[in-house]
Amino acid sequence: MDEVYGTSDHRSFADIGVPALMISHAEAAAYPYIHSVADRFDRLDVAFAREVTRLVVTAAATLAVPLEEPVDLADPAIRLVGTRPNPFSTGVGIRYEMSETDGGRVTLQLYDVRGRLLKTLVDRHHAPGIHEVWWDGQDGRGRQVGPGMCFIRVESGGRSSTAKLVRIE
Repeated sequence: MDEVYGTSDHRSFADIGVPALMISHAEAAAYPYIHSVADRFDRLDVAFAREVTRLVVTAAATLAVPLEEPVDLADPAIRLVGTRPNPFSTGVGIRYEMSETDGGRVTLQLYDVRGRLLKTLVDRHHAPGIHEVWWDGQDGRGRQVGPGMCFIRVESGGRSSTAKLVRIE
């Protein structure tokens, strides 16, 4: 394993069997300050960092798996109908449907990739049917959420549905 991973930052993931992706300059000479005390913010190649960030978000969105098994769509109590636009930059509409047999309390929450709650968008009773809520990209404290992936979770009557959202600049 040392021959493959050496002592790189992603070694700890490999040690416990978690697949990891390492992204770096093609050549060590391209950025001679890496892992040294000379690695400072003022030496950061912002254009390269932006491209790496886009690559990481794209890889995460492509490789991500649902948080839970999908709801049985034959008779769901609630389900996410769709998001538009997705990816989004300034805001996104989130549509969800309550079954005809289950009008009740609905919670719709947004989580970051670490599972931390970003914001609760809906927490109230609804009649059956299709409903839509708009998210302006702000967290629960009114701060803009940065680019990247997050998850929507809508729940009612003990059933839930989850989907991915991607925010871009």
